[in-house]
Amino acid sequence: MVLLARLVHWQPALAGVLTTVVLVPVTAAITRKAAHVRKRLVGLTDARVKVCTEVVSGTLVGRPCQLPCDDCIKVRCRGG
Repeated sequence: MVLLARLVHWQPALAGVLTTVVLVPVTAAITRKAAHVRKRLVGLTDARVKVCTEVVSGTLVGRPCQLPCDDCIKVRCRGG
């Protein structure tokens, strides 16, 4: 900090150091909150993927398609 203070005087150097000291905890708090939200979203995404997999598995087992695979997917996507 002494070299910075000599280069740009003490007021701007102090402002830069104080800004860094204030922003580090703020950034840490935002990061913790984002990690918490992401953990909740991962759980919801896992549940959604599980349900979608079960639906697709049940659809393929319960009603086998007579068409080639690509055509079968297109027909099912259109609701046919």
